[in-house]
Amino acid sequence: MAGGRRVRPITIAALLLVLGGGTVQAVREWRDLWAEGHVALSVTEVVRLHGDRSVVVLQNRSHARRLPIPVTAQEGTAIERRLHPGAPHSLVARAIDALGSHIVRVAIDVDPAGGLNGTVVVARGLFGSRELPVETGEAIRLALDEGAPIETSRDLLEVAGVSEEEARTLALDSARGRAPEADSMPVHTF
Repeated sequence: MAGGRRVRPITIAALLLVLGGGTVQAVREWRDLWAEGHVALSVTEVVRLHGDRSVVVLQNRSHARRLPIPVTAQEGTAIERRLHPGAPHSLVARAIDALGSHIVRVAIDVDPAGGLNGTVVVARGLFGSRELPVETGEAIRLALDEGAPIETSRDLLEVAGVSEEEARTLALDSARGRAPEADSMPVHTF
């Protein structure tokens, strides 16, 4: 090289190693920061109501809070089927798989227009992911199809969730055939 310094291969290798380590650390910190504000949930049961409604009960791993998700009776039946091993996957789940993608996680959040909505995070390869807004029932079905985690914010679980004691009170009132007392019913406006 004319008048310049040559970079040694060992220097380049060391630089790449440091950059790789920094990237791994940044991803870990981002994931930890995400996890601090979010809670993993699992489907515990589907409760059928009178008429064309069901409620999917999601529970956090510590079993302290339950998040009731209202869905149609048809969605409730579809989710209930997926709770059993060997249940067939939906067309959407098979299409995502056929396109070489997979569902990373499903998030349940407050819809700015009111109610709840779902977001499915789909990844293809190492660095590409997309967030797809879907109805809450569809999001839960896809998570069960793919074995993906279902998450929500700690704030939503605190506001809209019910404790185990509140859930027991509601279940006992329902079993006795009477409507729950007004002060025992959680009221949530989104």
